[in-house]
Amino acid sequence: MRGAVGSLVAVVPLAVAGCADTTGSNGRPTITVAGLVSNSTAQPVPDTNVTVQSYVPNGCGTSTSIQQRDAKTNANGIFRVDLVSLVAGYSACIRVTVGTTSRDTTVLNLAQYSTVEVNVTLP
Repeated sequence: MRGAVGSLVAVVPLAVAGCADTTGSNGRPTITVAGLVSNSTAQPVPDTNVTVQSYVPNGCGTSTSIQQRDAKTNANGIFRVDLVSLVAGYSACIRVTVGTTSRDTTVLNLAQYSTVEVNVTLP
């Protein structure tokens, strides 16, 4: 059984001049998905596997995954992955999975180089 337990979802445009490289390793524009993985007592969960998948909007788990990136949380429970964004208005359902817990969020017409924050609380 998959469970989604409370999380915070936010979209934060990156508009800071002079930022470090804002393109992915392939030189293409990206959307960053980042967040905190914590346990039921709000403690960060370090060094845990995180999978981020993107689907067509409203297609999380029911359509074929468009992109998938795997990451590990750092010592503070934070993860970060970059998804390729080939269009100016990025739209997708984004699923973040940690173990058997998943959190879905849909973004519509997101500007390139934006960050989507998806925090996951494990049971």
